[in-house]
Amino acid sequence: MKSYEAQTPLGTKPSLEALKRCDVLLLLGTSFPYTSFLPEKAKVIQVNVDPANLGKRVRVEVGLVGTVRGFLSAVKDRIKEKGDKYYSHLKGAKEDWRGN
Repeated sequence: MKSYEAQTPLGTKPSLEALKRCDVLLLLGTSFPYTSFLPEKAKVIQVNVDPANLGKRVRVEVGLVGTVRGFLSAVKDRIKEKGDKYYSHLKGAKEDWRGN
């Protein structure tokens, strides 16, 4: 894998690109302390077992108290992989970053 740390201390180029362009961000089991990386206009859905962490660092549209496992179990059959050109671009960029 290629490191992207020379340009940013967090994540990879494809993940940061996805963060910048997302319209909904799902935070699972984290209060995500790296707020400078969060998109400005995205709606945030946050799932955490500790209600004190909901909206702790970022304004959330929907805050859910519970486990990540429970949440994913409840929604897994309702989520479908996106198939637009931009998503395909991100998948390709991720594979390039991984060296595949």
